Order: sequence, then C-alpha cells, then structure tokens
Amino acid sequence: MDTNLNDPLSEVTRKERKVLLGLSMVSLFFSQAGILPSKISALGIELKTTDQNTILYLMSAGLVYFIVAFSLYAMSDFMVWKKAINRDYLSQFRKMVINDYSQGPDNPIDCDVESEEARLYKKNKIWATLTKPVSKARAFFEFLLPIIVGLYAVVMMLLKASNI
Repeated sequence: MDTNLNDPLSEVTRKERKVLLGLSMVSLFFSQAGILPSKISALGIELKTTDQNTILYLMSAGLVYFIVAFSLYAMSDFMVWKKAINRDYLSQFRKMVINDYSQGPDNPIDCDVESEEARLYKKNKIWATLTKPVSKARAFFEFLLPIIVGLYAVVMMLLKASNI
C-alpha cells in the first residue's frame, strides 16, 4: 500500500478541522449576508449594534483558537505522515537492494518477477505517476485549505465588525 495515499489526519485532527470549517462557514454567512442576531430569545437578551460587534469579535476569537488548534494537530499529523512515507520508501529500497545482492544476475525467478513488475508498471504508469501529485493535492486540501478558509473568515468577521 502506498503511504503517500493513506489518510494523513488523526481522528482528533479531523474533528478540529470539521469544527474549524463549520465555524468558518457560519462566520462567513454572518459577515457576507449581513445577518446578525438582534435577539437571543432563549436567554431573553436583546442586542444593540455594539453588542453585535462583540459577537463578531468573539466569533473571530473562537475562529483564531480553532485555527491554532487545528494547525498544531495538523502539523503533528503531517510530520507523522511524512515519517511513514519515508519509512515505507526506505523499507522498499532496502528490500530491493537486498534482493539485488542476494540473487544471482541470471536467476530465472528474478527475471520473471522483474519482467512482471515492468509489465505492471507500464500498464499502470498513469496511476504510478499520479501518486505524488495526488498526495500533494490531498496535503493542501487536508492541511492548508482549512487554515486559509479560517483566516479568510476571521478577516471577513473583523471587517464586518469594524463597519457596523
């Protein structure tokens, strides 16, 4: 199995990512649609315009918290993921070197295996060459995109708060 394509996020990081993206979407809705609560019925609270600013600032602070939390968890997961990729590569390389030195150059079994490997590589070349680009796209999607969306939402919330 190619480690490049394994799920790089732990369950905890995935939960933080989900909360970050959810809060980002709610924040963007509030900031872009201009819809802010003027009353919290459950608590019997009516909000003035300055109170609405406070809600925007508090949501921004919450977003910053989740951006930092996700970033820390994601950085840890990314490092574990990259170590696994390197370990997998070195393991495969070690097997290849040991196999090359332990077998004679004209061993018919090795020739058959090498021939089959070459045939499979040619047959699946497109998938083999896409492994790294897909891995990089997934790393961007899993690790960077939530941070970018969160930062964008914070900026939009702060801009909205300063214009009310």
